[in-house]
Amino acid sequence: MESCKTDLFGPNDKSHVATAPTGSTGEEAFLEKLLPEEVRALKQLRAEEPDLCDASSDAFLMKFIWARKLDLARAKEVLRDHMKWRREWDLEQLDLTAIEAYLHSGISYWVPGLYNRQGYSATFIVARNLDLDLWRKLGSRGMMHAVYYMTDLASDHDIDIARQGTVMVLDFEGASWGDILTAMKGESDFDLSRLIDSAQNHMPSRVRDVILLNPPWWIRLLLGIVKPLLKSCLRRKIHSCKSSELASYFTPEHIPQEWGGARKFDIHEWAEHAIHTRPTLSEGKYIDPSTRSDELIRNYSGSETIGTKHGTASLTRSLSTPEKLEAQ
Repeated sequence: MESCKTDLFGPNDKSHVATAPTGSTGEEAFLEKLLPEEVRALKQLRAEEPDLCDASSDAFLMKFIWARKLDLARAKEVLRDHMKWRREWDLEQLDLTAIEAYLHSGISYWVPGLYNRQGYSATFIVARNLDLDLWRKLGSRGMMHAVYYMTDLASDHDIDIARQGTVMVLDFEGASWGDILTAMKGESDFDLSRLIDSAQNHMPSRVRDVILLNPPWWIRLLLGIVKPLLKSCLRRKIHSCKSSELASYFTPEHIPQEWGGARKFDIHEWAEHAIHTRPTLSEGKYIDPSTRSDELIRNYSGSETIGTKHGTASLTRSLSTPEKLEAQ
């Protein structure tokens, strides 16, 4: 069995998502990648909250533990709120039409195997692709399903995305002031404030940094509107830069061509593939515990850093000291 798991989930470039459920073999391999303190936290959560946890996979539960930095009291609170939240948004019945439309719009996308120099996955939000007519058509429910689908896919593709968090890159070049202001205000069936609240308080995910790319002068005004909706720890993570300065955060091989880098990525081809091969939420069913190859780590870090048997667990451990956690 060990040889089989090694063959199935060996180190790779993480550029392809699983297109079939990985089953019990995937779950076993996932557990082997956990650090001792993570295993203890998972066992304790199951022991203390059996009614809340019995129907969920280990991979699903660990997302909440990681999202709250192994603080079980906070993890349980978010997990309870999440279960109520998912019923409110009817996540058991995914709106696949809305998800597909959202992915094809190019307003937001995640690139498998793309990481910043510190090893964090990146999600790109392209404001110029904002289509208010589409957003109104999808409504808050459709938008929520799409955002959660992407979050679920990414975190089960690479467990260190759930473990460490994601960098958000928001590109404002060519964006319409009027369209963004309208989206911020919220209209009828679309309410951005509810989306922000859900992302912060109900989804098992972490945001490491927010990079405002090519921000125009009026972004300061919009930040005044949005910042009260954000937690203080998130407000401290907001940075800004020009496209030409992305090399400070990413190696050229991990900057999409759209921003002058070498990474080729076809959002339409990827969206078509994702939605038709994975038409359901994973939440542990498609868990891929494959580690990142040493070559990939060198490629995104720009150094000779080598991984461990836990993938980037060594990086995680260095970031998880009490002092660092407090700052995050």
